[in-house]
Amino acid sequence: MINLNLSISQQNDNTVVSCDRVEVRNDVDEDNEDSDYESDTDGDDEVDISLDSSSSTDAKCEFHSNLNTQVNESTRGMVNEEPSIHISLIQERICTQFGYKISYKKAWMAKQKAIVKVFGDWDESYATLPHWLEYMQLHTPGSVYKVETKEYVASHQVDNRYRVFERVFWSFKQCHEAFKLCKPLLQVDGTFLYDRHQSIKGAVSNPHIGWQPPNAYHVYCIRHIASNFNHRFKNIALKKDLIKLGYTPSKVIFEQKLSRFRNESEDIQRWIDCISKEKWALCYDDDGRRYGHMTTNLSEAVNKVFKGARNIPITALVKVTYGCLVEYFVKRGEEAIFDLHNGNMFCRTVMLQIQKNQQEASSHQVRRYDVHRKTFEVEEAFNPITQSSGHKWTVILDRRYCECGRFQSYRYPCSHVIAACIAWRPLGNECNIHTNSEWKLVPDIERARAKGRRKSTRIRNEMDWVESQTRQRCSRCNEVGHNRRHCRQQN
Repeated sequence: MINLNLSISQQNDNTVVSCDRVEVRNDVDEDNEDSDYESDTDGDDEVDISLDSSSSTDAKCEFHSNLNTQVNESTRGMVNEEPSIHISLIQERICTQFGYKISYKKAWMAKQKAIVKVFGDWDESYATLPHWLEYMQLHTPGSVYKVETKEYVASHQVDNRYRVFERVFWSFKQCHEAFKLCKPLLQVDGTFLYDRHQSIKGAVSNPHIGWQPPNAYHVYCIRHIASNFNHRFKNIALKKDLIKLGYTPSKVIFEQKLSRFRNESEDIQRWIDCISKEKWALCYDDDGRRYGHMTTNLSEAVNKVFKGARNIPITALVKVTYGCLVEYFVKRGEEAIFDLHNGNMFCRTVMLQIQKNQQEASSHQVRRYDVHRKTFEVEEAFNPITQSSGHKWTVILDRRYCECGRFQSYRYPCSHVIAACIAWRPLGNECNIHTNSEWKLVPDIERARAKGRRKSTRIRNEMDWVESQTRQRCSRCNEVGHNRRHCRQQN
């Protein structure tokens, strides 16, 4: 016999059935104490069962006998789509789909079962790993892997039938072949160290290992420098100024901005002076070892790519890396072949920047000062938007040097270098241009302009105005955009 003390109430759009006591009695064996069950809830406590808003107010609720199965199947689809899905999101979707609120524990267990169904058992995945890596190496010759293990000890005895997993390393052939053509740059994402930081510092500082100059140079991420600054001084505006300061390619401009930055306070001056400029300033990267990389965004990008592979069994994790890299290699390979067929010597990002620099170089004025060293002075054109005259920069082609600093930092020519190259190697005598003897290019007479003087200016609109520029205002009607002479109210 089941006794239920229920109370029904209407909250918002949901019907809430509250139960303050549940008593289950076995009428067949009333003398058996184990046959009685009473809920632990007191009379003052309530266990709320929230029903979907579509249920009627007379509390006609349909209890799903196979709710666990439906929850597991729904969770399996979520995990298959996104293995790193949060438990709270699973709870929300289950509540939306079935109208039941499941506990955090139930959602977590459903996710673990779904991972096993989709990606395999956790323990068995370790046993499968060496076999899959061997199979991968057989079908992709040149790939390498190494699994490090230790002895399996049970009851103080070594069991040679098992080995305990420690770590695994694998690399596909395409990866270490492409690594030879990558920039000699390593980005290490930060992590918290509690007990082994001294030994790591000692290993990095050992000159025999090769992590010291001239083999390697250690620099800082400007984003982390700015984060530490903001954590110390709690100033968002100065944090942004510090980031801009780190990206400044010219030493002259850098020193001017740094002087103003240091004058903010004595604490800021002492803080910034404790960090070597070579560690965080782009303009002091004289040899271009950073290739313009001021942050550890590459490592953050890798974390984003493999984010979903963190919460799955180890063999499935390796398979995910294989699948992701295959997709990237195919996509980027097609893009590279397309670019090469179109005559592009470099990747798209660099080619677009070089084309932009070529357009800017056409407006520069170049003066040649030294024939042997190929020294030039390049003056930028007047900027009509900022109403400022252009800067003058020194370019020395023999030294691959430009005073602006961009050529040395980014390792591809800036607009000043391109302008100097054009002046150093002009097109030559135009009389040597070959003409086409088969046909002669003529203008289209149908598109000839009409009689009268052609307009030399176009109609200006609000996009032609600088936000900080004072717009013209009429003294007659007090409206902007025209003056008294062109006012429509003029008689």
